[in-house]
Parts: sequence; structure tokens; C-alpha cells
Amino acid sequence: MFAILKRQALRKQGGASEEEFRKIDRDIFDLVRERELDRVGVAIERGMLRRTNEETIRRLQQSLAELCAARSAFDDAVKSRRPNLDSSVERLNRARAAMAESERTIQSDVRLKFATGRLKVSMEDLPDILRDREAMIAFRVGSDFSVVFIAARRGANVITASALSKTASRGDIAAAVTSVIDARRQGDFRAATDRLGTVLGLEDLKGLFEGTDHIFLVADGDLQRLPAHLLPIGSTLLGDLSATSTLSSLSMLAALRNPAVADKQPSRSSSGFGDPMLDDSGCPKPDASEPRQLVNCLGKAYGSAALLQATFAMFGGAAPQTGINATVQTFRKADLSKAAVLVLATHGLVGGDKLSKLPAIVLTPDPSDPKDSGLFTTADIADMDLDGVSLAIIAACHTAGAAPDSLEEGLSGLGLAFATAGAKALILSYWDAEPSATEKLLEQALTLMNRDHLSVAAALTASMSELRKNRYTPEQWAPFVVIGDGTVKIPEQ
Repeated sequence: MFAILKRQALRKQGGASEEEFRKIDRDIFDLVRERELDRVGVAIERGMLRRTNEETIRRLQQSLAELCAARSAFDDAVKSRRPNLDSSVERLNRARAAMAESERTIQSDVRLKFATGRLKVSMEDLPDILRDREAMIAFRVGSDFSVVFIAARRGANVITASALSKTASRGDIAAAVTSVIDARRQGDFRAATDRLGTVLGLEDLKGLFEGTDHIFLVADGDLQRLPAHLLPIGSTLLGDLSATSTLSSLSMLAALRNPAVADKQPSRSSSGFGDPMLDDSGCPKPDASEPRQLVNCLGKAYGSAALLQATFAMFGGAAPQTGINATVQTFRKADLSKAAVLVLATHGLVGGDKLSKLPAIVLTPDPSDPKDSGLFTTADIADMDLDGVSLAIIAACHTAGAAPDSLEEGLSGLGLAFATAGAKALILSYWDAEPSATEKLLEQALTLMNRDHLSVAAALTASMSELRKNRYTPEQWAPFVVIGDGTVKIPEQ
């Protein structure tokens, strides 16, 4: 906070050196990045650290809890304007040192570091992470105001900027985001996005995105409930400025592009699972408590079979596994080493309810195993080897957003799990995906990736634009988003 206020004061006074501004940008970058510490708890909760021993996890939990408490105590001391902050500063420094010691025990696995938020990235690393004509915008939402960090690469240079938005309090952002989401069905959608744009107050920063081919968004707070392309920069949607994709953290892109994670031999083949066989006769069942009963009551995943067949027709590979064949065991045993495109066309669960504690995808319950619920959870996904997968599509409702009580995770547990397993880019949905519009949107995007060799995000952006021209509602064209490295392209033949 003090760094941002200092930057504003320097701008008003004039005469500040570029190095002074850069120092402030670096402080804001670190402030935004510190938000990633919260990912540790999420990764543990979501069952993504099974390769790490229990003692390491326990130390991480204890260190994280103390660091959060120390940060809170320091913030309270600053707000109350106590004359002596020495004890609060000392506690915060001790907590940071303990966290540093804990992180040294984490394995040197790049994706494990990413999953726990411990893959360290500094502002000086941005030239090695961002490519030419790419930009990144990252938020830190506070109770009274928000901060934003922007970096844009132009040629060999990376331009950075940071800003404080006094109008963007946590409550005002939450209310404005809710209005946008509500207006997707009815009401004035443009007025709702303009209102959010006014709250964020980023109109003056729009010029930083001129000439960019791709924008990465690291959202925070209730902004995580909104697809990246609907984020307003003033009165202009981010998706109208460039193709976009969402990152859970500043380090996510570094993990996906880290040379230590060697790409497997490029492939064009696909693999698909979905259209599960669910017996929803007699549903709803108010007294149902067994996961298998609850899963069956989800009913048919309409449009899923057509999407799976269309993907197979374009990219070839293994025939889609559907119906009775689309079981957890079939998916777990599948050879995905040559699958550049993985499509899961089924139901998705955000977790945190009686159906499933963990986020999960729904497959066919095994008829031979009464205890099998057909759920493939984040713990199962994160344990897979998806290093060869360029794109994973989870064509299901509510697969992109975090669970209602887990906004701290930065994106859905499903998204985090697939990225941890190695998938470079994912397409997921923020809300109910209307079957016919979803089929048209995704098939058209896949066609553009296949025929015109567009990147994943560029293809999805073009497909959304086509639906908008044909007067589809925001509820129909806007729910799907790219998570991860949206610049990825499916290998050519």
C-alpha cells in the first residue's frame, strides 16, 4: 500500500527517476505474488501433494498458518496507527523465515512448486516468461481498495506499471461482478460491465494493451468469478482487446513454460471420454445420500457425444469412450501419451458438498462395483501424466470457477489439477453451458485450431465473436474460458 501511495505522490511531484518507478512496480509485483501463498493450503486440501510426505505437509500448513496470522497482525497494527511496529515486524519476519525453511523441504519438481505456490518468480524474470506482444494483468483485491500490476512485452523490452484503485473495494467489486453475472440472462449486460469498469477504474491503462496478441489475467477476490474476456478496462472488455487466458498465479505461466519441464513429442491425436451412462430414473431422490445415487441423478450430459465425435473426426487418435465404457478405470488406464487434445464431455463438480468433497469430473459408475460413484477427483487428476496434452477441454458446467468457499485457490480445483498434471491449456466453463450453443462454440473453436492453426485462446475468442454476431446471449457465448497458456497451438500434421 505504501509503495503505491509513494508512486502516486512521485507522479504528482514530477521529476522521479524511472528506477524509482520500477522499484515501486517491483514492490507491487511482490505484493501481488504474495497472494500465491494461499495456494499452499488449497493444494493440500485438494489432495494434490500425495507425492510429498505427511511431515512436509504438516510443516507447510503450520508455516502458512503462522505467516497468515503474522500478516494479519501487522495489517491491524498499521491500521490502528500504533507508534511501535517492532514486535509486529519481528513476528512477520520470523514467520517468513519459517516459511522459507519449509519451502526448502519441497521436492524440486517444477509443477509441485507451482501447485503449492512456491515456484518463485520475480519481476526480473518477466522477459523470460512473457513473449513478444504478450501482456499480463494481476490484481490484489483489498477490503478498502485494490492494486493492479501490468506488464507488457514489446520486442525485447517489458513495460511495467502499477496502480491503486480506491473505488475498487472488495464489497464494490463483489456487487458489480454479481450484476454482470446476473445480467448474462436478463437485464442490460453492457450497463453491468460498464459499472464494473467504473469500479475498477482502469481506463487510463488501456493503452498498455495496444498491439498485444495475448493477455494473461491473474484475478483475485470476486474477479475470479468472471471469465477473463469479460473483465472491463474502462468501457472495453479485455476480450475485445486481445485473446485472453486466465492464470491462477503469476508463477503458473512460468511453470508451464519452464524449460525443465520437457515437452514430449508433439502429436495431433485426440482422446475423449464422456457422455456417461447415468440412471436418473426416480430422481430427484430427497433421501439419497450415497454418492452413486447422487451422481446418477445428474442425468444425461446433453451434446457430449456429438462433441467427442467431432473432435475425433478432426484430430483422430483413439475412439471416444462413451456410455458404459466411460468409467473411471477406463480413463485411469488410458494411454494419453500421444493425445494432444483431451476432451472430457460430461458433468463437472466444484466440490465442497455432499456429492463430493473434492472437485471432480463425472464418469459412468462401474456396473460391477456398487461402491464406485464414477467420480474422478482432483487428487486422481493431479497424479496423471498429461505432459503431452496441449489442450484439455472439460465441456461441463461450472468447471472454471472456484467452489463458493474456496475463492483463495485462484481458479477451480479442476483447472489447478489438470495444470499440475501437465496440460498446457484448458477450456472450462464458469456457469451453466447451454448444450447447443456449447457444441457450436467448441466445435467451431476446434475447427479454427485444426484448419487455420490458431492458438487455443485465439480460436475460442474468434468462435465467441461469431456467436455474438449471430445474437447469442452472453449466457450462451461467454461462459467458456482458457486457463493456462492460451497461446498453445495444436501441432500441425
